[in-house]
Amino acid sequence: MDSWMITLSLILGALGAFYVFLIWNLGGWKKRGVPEAKAYPGIGTFPALFTQQRHVTYDIDDVYRKYRNNNRFVGVYNGREPQLLILDPDLVHRIHVNDFKYFHDNAIGDTLDEKSDAIVANNPFFLRGEEWKERRNELVPGMSPNRIKNVYPVTLEICKRLSDFIKQQINTPNKQGIDAYELFLRYTTEVVSDCVLGIHVGTLNDKQSSFLDRIKNLFRFSPSQIMYQILVAFMPSLKKVMKTRFFTKENAKFFFDLMSDSIELRQKEGATSRADFLNFLLQLKEKKNYPNILLTAHAMTFLTDGFFDDIA
Repeated sequence: MDSWMITLSLILGALGAFYVFLIWNLGGWKKRGVPEAKAYPGIGTFPALFTQQRHVTYDIDDVYRKYRNNNRFVGVYNGREPQLLILDPDLVHRIHVNDFKYFHDNAIGDTLDEKSDAIVANNPFFLRGEEWKERRNELVPGMSPNRIKNVYPVTLEICKRLSDFIKQQINTPNKQGIDAYELFLRYTTEVVSDCVLGIHVGTLNDKQSSFLDRIKNLFRFSPSQIMYQILVAFMPSLKKVMKTRFFTKENAKFFFDLMSDSIELRQKEGATSRADFLNFLLQLKEKKNYPNILLTAHAMTFLTDGFFDDIA
């Protein structure tokens, strides 16, 4: 009996210690005089990160709508990590413009390893310090109004193909109707791939597209990625010693090969009057002597950003 009681006491003590570990930092924002959103032990303010029942942006929106009228900011928890959610547009502008030199480092960059995930690790949004500043200055000219204006006819043509595709779907007997999510993912895939890489992937039809399938898989977390997110949520300091990869090896190879083929095709075509982003990257490659892996990272910056809103 004594042995059983000792074992039970140890188990209860361990559970109690673990629970204290999960909640010990909750209420930290209130102690600092900052309004604090509701948080769950170990999970934090955004349970969708763990449940995957809906996108985490809905959790963020719930907090924003609850506190925006009476507060300029609110304390939240990403797992056990305290964070500050800015609600006031003036403060957002100050952080992103006036005082951006103090805020340019991205916390996601702490979790990435260039050796295992070179494409994402070289994404300007995840770079840090002077390296971020240098890459940003290189890429800004690629987003000039004139370049955006030059790809407008391409976008217009794709819109026409979208209209034709919708008409085709309407005339096809389908009791379930048109899947809007799938429709606009196809449209975005067509626009971004054509405007960035100058390739026509043909997603606005009924044929199966390997490129579209790859994009869908790109934003699906693998079991190992989910486990990593859980671990760093419980112990944020693990990000300093444990890294993850956003692209699987298979996806990284697919997009690296796609970029290499696009570059090779454009170089074979010779001089072109099409001032798209690929043309800009080739000029950057010639000027800076950048390897294809870095150009792929720059291209994927635009590709992933373009797809993210549709995936979310």
